[in-house]
Amino acid sequence: LWHTRNYFMFSFWNAGIRFTDLAFLRWENIVDGRLVYEMGKNRKQKNIKLLPQALEILKHYKSDDRNGFIFPILPQQEMTEFGYRKKAASKNVIINRHLKEIANKAGIQMNVSFHISRHSFARWADNSDAMDRKTIMNALAHSKMSTTERYLDSFNEYRLDEGMRKLAESRNKG
Repeated sequence: LWHTRNYFMFSFWNAGIRFTDLAFLRWENIVDGRLVYEMGKNRKQKNIKLLPQALEILKHYKSDDRNGFIFPILPQQEMTEFGYRKKAASKNVIINRHLKEIANKAGIQMNVSFHISRHSFARWADNSDAMDRKTIMNALAHSKMSTTERYLDSFNEYRLDEGMRKLAESRNKG
């Protein structure tokens, strides 16, 4: 569970890295304090400044030798690209089970999966004053703003719920 939490949070602090991309990260992808890699889904290049929170997570993995892989997700033996991808997919299922266990322990009622780190990052960034929607789109490596807006619009119900809660609290005070 500890590793699962680290994987999820590392993903979050790096604009929602997809699980397979995270599994394939090697130490050579860390260049001058930046995470530089090619996304597996769309072959786009990512180049993200590593924030202190991400660097702190990396400290826990630096001393281990895993064929150059940062995280202990993929097997240490040499495999074909297809073999590694198949292992990553099965590990993603296990990690998602662990995330559900973490969510249950935390009293979180929603369905949690690794992909939620992308949505969580997008929502957090959208609610901050630090990023506009175009910057969020670029951080997620979306080709179209409509894709990013679908991510962000999926959270409207949560904003409505929060607004309704605040409205009820203000009514109770008055």
